Amino acid sequence: MKKICNLIKNKKGVTSVYVILIISVLLPLIMFLSIDVPHYLDSSRKIKNTLDNASSSAITLLNDQKISEGVLEVDKQVADAMIKRIIKNDLSLDDNYMPLKGSIVSKKPNIKTYVVNNPKGIETVQTPIDNVKVNKTSVIIYAEIPVKGLFFTFNEVTMRKVAVSQAQF
Repeated sequence: MKKICNLIKNKKGVTSVYVILIISVLLPLIMFLSIDVPHYLDSSRKIKNTLDNASSSAITLLNDQKISEGVLEVDKQVADAMIKRIIKNDLSLDDNYMPLKGSIVSKKPNIKTYVVNNPKGIETVQTPIDNVKVNKTSVIIYAEIPVKGLFFTFNEVTMRKVAVSQAQF
């Protein structure tokens, strides 16, 4: 540190010291902005699309006997199984939601599914992000998915997403 201070005071080699200091600060920042940020944006879109796909698929699993009576009701067990299968396949997770090799997920995600059948008026479903108000038969998926970085592999970002699909006649 004293050598750097002495070089700056003596004005000998000060330009190269400044360049080295600037590059040592800017290089990691540039690498983060050019590699990790686009990766996180892409991962966020992929997670949102996966959850939207899962909720849209689950809302189609209506009870056939109730439809003939004019009631839209989602079979909760079948919907949960469909949601789990879609999320596992799209995000490369095993049966326990642990990430497989090549997955964008770094640890086990927290996924909650809410099925609201035939609400009376407007019902509010509380998720950790926000309250979701529904007035029709709905499937709501809340997910907290930790995503690992590419360049800074020690850096982990938890993506929190909500997907909602509703059914109506």
